[in-house]
Amino acid sequence: MGVKSSLNSQVTPKSLIDLWLFNFAKHKDSIDLSSYEDTIQFNMANIINQGGTHTNEIKTFPVIFHAVIDTPKLLTPSGGDIIDFNVSEILKDVNYGFRDSGIQFKAVAKDEEGNYLDYPGLNIINALNLQTQRVNTTTSTPSANDIHRYTENGVAVSDRYETDDNQNTAIQEGVSLDSIYSEFSWNSDRVINIFLINGFSSSLLDVQYTPALIASNPFLYDSIKLDGGADVNFNITLPFWALGRPYIDAETPGYGYRYTTVEEDTHDPDVITGTHYINNQIASKLTVVSVSSSIDSLNYYGGYYSTNDSNQAVTLIKGLGHLFGLANTLNVYPTDAQRIFTTNYFAAQSTPRVGICYANNLCFYEKFTSGAAALSDCSEDTARSGGIYITNERAADELCNNSEIDVLRNYMYNSNIAGNSIYATNNFSDQQILRMNANIDLNYYDTVTSHTIQGVLKRILSTNTQTYDFETTFSCTGQDESRTLTLNRSLAINFDQAKLDANELFESTKNNIINIINSF
Repeated sequence: MGVKSSLNSQVTPKSLIDLWLFNFAKHKDSIDLSSYEDTIQFNMANIINQGGTHTNEIKTFPVIFHAVIDTPKLLTPSGGDIIDFNVSEILKDVNYGFRDSGIQFKAVAKDEEGNYLDYPGLNIINALNLQTQRVNTTTSTPSANDIHRYTENGVAVSDRYETDDNQNTAIQEGVSLDSIYSEFSWNSDRVINIFLINGFSSSLLDVQYTPALIASNPFLYDSIKLDGGADVNFNITLPFWALGRPYIDAETPGYGYRYTTVEEDTHDPDVITGTHYINNQIASKLTVVSVSSSIDSLNYYGGYYSTNDSNQAVTLIKGLGHLFGLANTLNVYPTDAQRIFTTNYFAAQSTPRVGICYANNLCFYEKFTSGAAALSDCSEDTARSGGIYITNERAADELCNNSEIDVLRNYMYNSNIAGNSIYATNNFSDQQILRMNANIDLNYYDTVTSHTIQGVLKRILSTNTQTYDFETTFSCTGQDESRTLTLNRSLAINFDQAKLDANELFESTKNNIINIINSF
């Protein structure tokens, strides 16, 4: 099966750590990626003619982290009500990752109403009672059993998920990711929205390569949105653990988050597994003090052995790369093929299960509609030779034409579970930097109005959204202002006992009313 034909918007694929490809499933028959690639090539040529991989101007993009939490302990691992979560430290590492690209990121200073944020770049969302009612695909109308809770079921990216290598499927538990975007996203024409969640669906929690990321593409967003469509987003979502660098202690604070076990509240009879099930399950899995022998994605990024100089922000950096138009260095489907490229498969197995050929450097955007099972990222400097060939023999014919062929393992490698470090060999290639800047220059011509419309990345730049650089000055497109901000690290959201008592009282009252009704 080819990449396009394998995409199914109703089914989350098995064993994909990065779900970027899944974004194209809903609109795979309505988007013209080849014309997009032609435009990018044209923009790249223009930038080269100006003398480099990007213009000399530093482009600053405002970001907001939406922390979707059901317990404040996730952001306050040192104890008390002081926020340890450190936006500044995350952005420092992200900006290091984008060094030499002409692109940088700063924290949003104000909320959507124009009020200064207590903590720039951070929007805390109380998800203790967040739930959605999704229709079970075996019934025509939703029932009580179709209520999915964030605390209990996590976040679902589709209705179903693959349960095995034979493409069998089952209902995917979780609050709909689209519903979270619909309710909590800030204006994508002004800021880059980054959602941090407890975890993706509980249905995927025990999968070795549980998803760590989903992010969009600028052309995909623009082509649907500007044509009047609504079923599209320009966001990044990843679990907290996928950031890497969890809080360990006061001497090793990392990014200031940590999953800790929370006492379950059993007052709600409709909650089956517990009011903090996802959080507690992840906390129990992140107790490893040495590298996990199974190299599961959850422990690889979020485990307590992840020190301050490894795994830090690489998943987020990759997600931002996707938002700036970068594909995976290798894009493969179905999932059996993906598994080979997301693990050290040959070190553990003598006979690969499937064979795929990635020998002609087929560009993902140009050849998306073809029947190819593996497509490159369209960058000339990320494949050291023509491609990779895996056969059922572990011999010289693993590689096309017996040549030494490899895919560059940088930030956009299909899986960063290969031990990449932000301060080691990880980087963006020159071609990838060129492509990101070419995506910033996207423009669209409206044949109805004869007007030129800027692409989403340029629209974000043109709004002059006020940002904060954590050096006590606000800035707006490079212009500093005199106003300074005193950071307020006190937790600005109420998860206190009174709220829990109120919930319990509500449930008790509801049950009493039900009992009275039933007595008639």
